[in-house]
Amino acid sequence: MSLRYGEEDTHRWLAIEHGISTLPRILQSVADLSEEQFLTAARKAIKRRLSPAAMRNLAEGWRDTIAPLRAVKAEIANHERTLARLVEEAYGLTDEDRALMWRTAPPRMPLPPPADVAAKATDDDEPCP
Repeated sequence: MSLRYGEEDTHRWLAIEHGISTLPRILQSVADLSEEQFLTAARKAIKRRLSPAAMRNLAEGWRDTIAPLRAVKAEIANHERTLARLVEEAYGLTDEDRALMWRTAPPRMPLPPPADVAAKATDDDEPCP
């Protein structure tokens, strides 16, 4: 399942089934949302009162579509972390090299620093200009 297509399918479903013509920002990345976050955001975006059946439909939609997207997204992130670690090892980076690399990483880095690097960060560590 592709994240992009899964999210697009969910967006279409929300528009057709629940009348959400303009997605609020929070619903644009549904794979980032827990079931409770999704249901809360969807209820706010739907301009009418929801019946129990409509709420059940939203919850089923989350379980059937968004929960698997979240699993795929977590798997992708795990592969990205593994690949990053393999590249670091291939270049023979020391712990200090890794810490410097992560401290000076661009703000839009797709991954957060690994836990071992983040734990070593101190307040006086300043990124290089």
